[in-house]
Amino acid sequence: MINRQINTSTSVQAIEILKEEFPKKYFLRASEAANFLGLEKATLYNWKLLNKSPFPIQRLNGALVIPIVGLAKYLDSLNDEDSNSNNLISTQSGKRRGRKPNQHKTNKFDKE
Repeated sequence: MINRQINTSTSVQAIEILKEEFPKKYFLRASEAANFLGLEKATLYNWKLLNKSPFPIQRLNGALVIPIVGLAKYLDSLNDEDSNSNNLISTQSGKRRGRKPNQHKTNKFDKE
């Protein structure tokens, strides 16, 4: 979950919020971006590894960095799609993955 709600109705865009939060920075380290978005740093590394990141993630001298402009574009696009949602980033798909839990399995040796 994101720890800030970005509201485009007040003419404040994500880039302005990011510039205020991280002055004089063009790239965010993975830990900074993860803290800002309310995610684990490992999530960003996994997204980069699987090429499933919703915003650009690059390697710079071996470290993961996120361009502020790319992150701002992504946050603005989320806000355009669903401006009424408080949860701008969801790491869960909604569908349960894996096998279903056992529901009162009866042992064949149990008496009924």
